[in-house]
Amino acid sequence: MSELTFGIALMSKRVAADWPSVESLLAATLRSVFNQSVQVRVIIACHEAPRIDEARDRRVTIQEVGFDIPRFRWEMEIDRMRKAEVVGAALRARGGGWMFLLDADDLVSRELGKTVLESGAKAVVVKRGYRLDAQTSQYQRLDKLWGKCGSCAAVRWDADELPVTPLADNPPLFHEFCDTRHHQLPQFFSGRGWNWKFLDVPLVTYVVNHGSNESELLSATSLKWDIYFKLRRQRQWTPALDEQFGVNPKIRTQGVYTGSNVLGAAFRG
Repeated sequence: MSELTFGIALMSKRVAADWPSVESLLAATLRSVFNQSVQVRVIIACHEAPRIDEARDRRVTIQEVGFDIPRFRWEMEIDRMRKAEVVGAALRARGGGWMFLLDADDLVSRELGKTVLESGAKAVVVKRGYRLDAQTSQYQRLDKLWGKCGSCAAVRWDADELPVTPLADNPPLFHEFCDTRHHQLPQFFSGRGWNWKFLDVPLVTYVVNHGSNESELLSATSLKWDIYFKLRRQRQWTPALDEQFGVNPKIRTQGVYTGSNVLGAAFRG
């Protein structure tokens, strides 16, 4: 039976504002993944292995990395890309297959894996989803999910398209994929002549306002997105959505951090 691999590039404990919050958010993400209706595996690339029960599940592989921890904020994106390549090399060792790169604070619908595996495509982009405020439990519908959320695409990788060894840029295709901003992925796939498609159902929840969102710590929301979100209707998250995304109120909110919105020791010296 086909399976979907989720790849997670986890931030270092040294740069986290609150490491227990990061671990709790990851626990919710993993529970969401385990809720899939198809066979799944998870590869987590990290500097420090998370000490949570979910990470000890037999479906999870921890790939600890030895390269330098980011020292500056601009290095966070490089760190994320390098860890994605570690995940790619681990998938190559398994012979390739479908992989969905997933942020360690987002949630996926139980129908995501089934929809991806039945797509018949080389790659897919999730077109719609939700933006959930972790502190208020209110959400907004996103009609262009891939424009804001990095947890938005899956590719059916052949083994020879994946890195032989991490960070060696061999072959360059996967490196180029990792280096492509998520809002540019449709152009990336089209430019290579791939058979790809949009998945036009809400399959991903982009979780914000929990205090550990890497992209929100590093850069302010653009004026365009600020206006967009202010104009979108707010709705209250429901038990039915919790069931769909494999969580519950306790699991979903236990990672909320309300302290100083700064990165950790690596940036403070």
